[in-house]
Amino acid sequence: MHAAEGHVSQADHGSIGQAEGGIGHITRFQDGRPTRFTFQRRFDRVPHVQITPEYDPSVGFTRFWIYFLSNGGPAVDNEGFSLGVFNDVGHTIAFRWTAIDIIPRDHPR
Repeated sequence: MHAAEGHVSQADHGSIGQAEGGIGHITRFQDGRPTRFTFQRRFDRVPHVQITPEYDPSVGFTRFWIYFLSNGGPAVDNEGFSLGVFNDVGHTIAFRWTAIDIIPRDHPR
């Protein structure tokens, strides 16, 4: 089997200006509203945020979707991020998150 080859169109090479991460929990609400997560310290610029769901062997496999969900504004900003989850109402999903601000080499400081 041969692997497919892809190309990136842009890469931010530079230094990490600020990084933060942790573990969060999100619960599906009846009305489907987003859940807001706030950073411990405000970022100078909007960071790149990555979400990784945690597998809980005691629950077994459950089909769900975690997604960035805005409530009229951007889903990620300098102060935090908003997520939505699609699964059964009342079901809670644990996830790990990472927020990183990469300062490009040619960025004026």
